[in-house]
Amino acid sequence: MVERRRYTFQDPQPLAHAVVLWLYLHVASVVGLALAGWLSFDAVEGTDFGTGMDMPVPIYVAAASLFIFYFATTLATSILVLMWLYRASCNAHSADPSLRISPPWSVGWYFVPFACCWKPFEAMRQTWQASAGAIDWRQSPVPARLRWWWGLYLVSSTLGSISYYASTRDEGATYQALEVWLSLASVFIDVPLDLVLISIVRDLTALQVERLSPPQEDSDPETDSPMLE
Repeated sequence: MVERRRYTFQDPQPLAHAVVLWLYLHVASVVGLALAGWLSFDAVEGTDFGTGMDMPVPIYVAAASLFIFYFATTLATSILVLMWLYRASCNAHSADPSLRISPPWSVGWYFVPFACCWKPFEAMRQTWQASAGAIDWRQSPVPARLRWWWGLYLVSSTLGSISYYASTRDEGATYQALEVWLSLASVFIDVPLDLVLISIVRDLTALQVERLSPPQEDSDPETDSPMLE
């Protein structure tokens, strides 16, 4: 029988603060991505601006900068969120080692085809349930926000895959227009997705600090106070 690894509680608050900050930056970048799509919309339609570098230089530079900002914040936010998920799962396992999905797999399932459609949600759900502090974690209720988060995530991932496919096609304005419309649609998906995730990060972090953090040892005033000469 393989012995389970033992995990210890680590304060998730500093990492959670960084995640929340970058999620807000990602919200701004998503709005910027939609603006970049709007700026290049005339180019896609083949009107005054033409395509690519045929745009006026200020508009081309602005659109390119917004795209770079979006991809940079998406990369940084994704890494931080995965780090926080791992930390939150470790804390949950420190309270209940019987959880089915290990901390490494709470992150690893995102990269496994097909299983990535439901396994990461199971990991998040069990982390929340174990963090609630019930005797049997399976009996802990799961907030509806987790389901909203996962549903929005799946829609966003699907739109992202279609947008990437459209960007790799060189078959005229049809695929280019599809890419632009998908970037505009991402505002209506990714913004609420980020805001729901911010709420989950804040509440789950607070829950773990309240329920799972080890009690602070009372200090001895006689030893802590300086000796009187």
